[in-house]
Amino acid sequence: MKIDYSIPSDFEIKTLEDISKLNRLYHGHKVTEIYGQVTDGYIKNSGRMLSMLKTISINSFGDYLTECHKRGIKFNYTINASCMSNMEDEENTISFIRDLYNMGVDSFTVSIPRLIEIIRGKCHDVEIKASAICAINNVNKARAMFNLGVNRIVLDPNITRCFNVIKRITNEFPDSCEIILNSMCVKNCIFTMFHYNYDAHCIGDITNSNRYYFNKCSHQKALDCANYLRLNWIRPEDMHYYTDSGLNKFKLQGRNVHNGDLILKAIKHYIENNFDGNLIDLLTVFTPYNIVQPYIDNKKLDGFVNRFYLRPDCCNDDCRNCGYCDSYISKCADSAELVEFKSMAKVLYT
Repeated sequence: MKIDYSIPSDFEIKTLEDISKLNRLYHGHKVTEIYGQVTDGYIKNSGRMLSMLKTISINSFGDYLTECHKRGIKFNYTINASCMSNMEDEENTISFIRDLYNMGVDSFTVSIPRLIEIIRGKCHDVEIKASAICAINNVNKARAMFNLGVNRIVLDPNITRCFNVIKRITNEFPDSCEIILNSMCVKNCIFTMFHYNYDAHCIGDITNSNRYYFNKCSHQKALDCANYLRLNWIRPEDMHYYTDSGLNKFKLQGRNVHNGDLILKAIKHYIENNFDGNLIDLLTVFTPYNIVQPYIDNKKLDGFVNRFYLRPDCCNDDCRNCGYCDSYISKCADSAELVEFKSMAKVLYT
């Protein structure tokens, strides 16, 4: 099976050259797409807070896009904010999207249904990818998104270990589904959509003025470190469960990482199906999310996902009465360190 990867762009020519070398090195695995956005265009909202992104002008982006295409690398432009303050129908929005299309952007990642229809109507032959923010977690949702005009969907991270659901979706829409490798979101977190909405509006002076959702995210992980195992991640060693479930497209998160060497270091571990080290380092693309980051031995998680694959009904999202993740965290992390991080979290994030 041919495996395609979508990775964040650092907007450096050297990284494009390194991607080309990587694509020649590994048979059957290829970084076919990089993704990102400019920071001075009419649309600044996306799935990430603007301050996290590398500063890129529309003029420099055009030159960079040319360099991507010289090397056979596609560029996916992210307009995947959960909210655009009703800007979707504004003429300036439509004009900006048309300009990007005319520059040669290969595809758009979008989350707002109205914007999907607008792009499809104005740019008939461009590829549209439905963002993970769309929370596509069943066949009906997937079908509805394809009916709107998308060509590809990123599956809801919350179904990362629901292999029966993944198989149903990929059977219905083969070669059109993608999944995130290194999601740092706790499964079914009550703050997720509100966190996305906050980030969508952090495009001006309010950026970073309120760390409520960041603190909530950090606190719930450190307060119960078994939550690190309940994140919607995929280990390099577990890739076969996903290819066996019909997936051949994988996405690496990390637009906050402006170092192409680290991005390629992370994706090579997935290509090689092997990582010996702290799982959290890999998930954060070797760029720490916060200072409360425990050491979770990736190799000691061998076999953890097998239960979810063989017993699709084993997880009923009732963690207190299950205990499976709690039993594994004691195998792969130092209990004394976890207690220390719990104490730190209470001081830092409450």
